[in-house]
Amino acid sequence: MPYFRRDNVILQEDDKGKIKELKAMGYQEADKNGKIVEEQQEKTVAESTHKKVLKENKELKAKVEELEKSLQEAESANKQENNDNASSK
Repeated sequence: MPYFRRDNVILQEDDKGKIKELKAMGYQEADKNGKIVEEQQEKTVAESTHKKVLKENKELKAKVEELEKSLQEAESANKQENNDNASSK
């Protein structure tokens, strides 16, 4: 009889219909000790959530790029300032 695990919950189920339900709820097939035997392949996300995450990802990448550019400019200005201070001494 197969075992299924999600977080710290381990269930034992024989009914194929119920097994499909458990997998849809995020349970993964495990051995009797709770060790995952088979990683769940089918993971679904609502299309609206997917689009939202893609949009957020794009925005965050743009923000990272902007911050990296600002950091490079600040480091460059700092190096220039240090060089000016060193040459004036």
